[in-house]
Amino acid sequence: MDDGILHISIKDVTRGEYKLIYAHPEAFLSSKEGRKILQSSFFREHLCSICIDEAHMIHEWGEEFRKDFSRIQEILGIFPNVPVSLFTATASPSTRDKLVKDLALRDPLQITKNPDRPNIKYIRHERLPSVRQDDDLDEILGDIADGLLEDKEKFPVTIIYSDLETIRYGYRFLEARIGEDCPENRSYAQFHTHYTERMKNWIISDLGKQEPVTRVVLATVALGIGLHAPSVRRVIHFKSPTNIEKYIQETGRAGRDGKPATAILYWNKTDVRSNRPGLQSAMKKFFTSKDICLRAQLLSHLDFTPELQISKCNCCSVCEQYCECSECAK
Repeated sequence: MDDGILHISIKDVTRGEYKLIYAHPEAFLSSKEGRKILQSSFFREHLCSICIDEAHMIHEWGEEFRKDFSRIQEILGIFPNVPVSLFTATASPSTRDKLVKDLALRDPLQITKNPDRPNIKYIRHERLPSVRQDDDLDEILGDIADGLLEDKEKFPVTIIYSDLETIRYGYRFLEARIGEDCPENRSYAQFHTHYTERMKNWIISDLGKQEPVTRVVLATVALGIGLHAPSVRRVIHFKSPTNIEKYIQETGRAGRDGKPATAILYWNKTDVRSNRPGLQSAMKKFFTSKDICLRAQLLSHLDFTPELQISKCNCCSVCEQYCECSECAK
């Protein structure tokens, strides 16, 4: 054991000393040792199942970011008779069809469940033009700083997704307004690829607690897959995703405990420009539509409809305009 990492022998893995092996694609496809494991006679004879979690990432990451994700079919080809299971919460019908084709799956059984999260309220705000985005940021972060200063223990745990430049600006803003000593004791944090592994691991561990010290995290999408943070009450997007699947994934990190939560999206015309790389038409519609329920739009993209009847004021910022419940009628 070294710095919390357990070092094991590749030979032990190859000989079948471990019954369950978790790995990322690179561990097998871009590693000489990983290839040895796949080619070993023991694995060829005894491997009984291949499970791929977050299967939508095969396409999201495989094309440009982490190319070994697009090579997973090579692993399946080595074990053509081993059952394969794919798991994802946000694959549209077209994505599912593409996965079946690209992974050469033979007549797969598809089991689907409505991904609706009725405890999350979706709110959309049009923000100022990008040349004035600091004014918007100052207002949003100013309210957050005031809330943390007033009572940080009761401040709703919040993840703010944006780009690296905005994250660094926001962190300096909160640092100037709130202060606090060492990073581990601060009520706010930043999380991105360039941050130290020690601090990233600390933040992930802290967010997994019922009452984390960290109440606000400014993050890129590096804070995502594998995160178990049931106490997150709000997810704010200041830099919007380019497709519906990513948005559902990222907003879905709020309210994992089933309690009421909020997903807030800030957008402007720069976000919907025609030359924005990877912008999905469904996402552009989600930004700009006037009178269409936000929840219904998200679910429609995945070929579902809202599962439960909830009050309009708890559904989204579009529906709440038409709510006539007793609370809204007051």
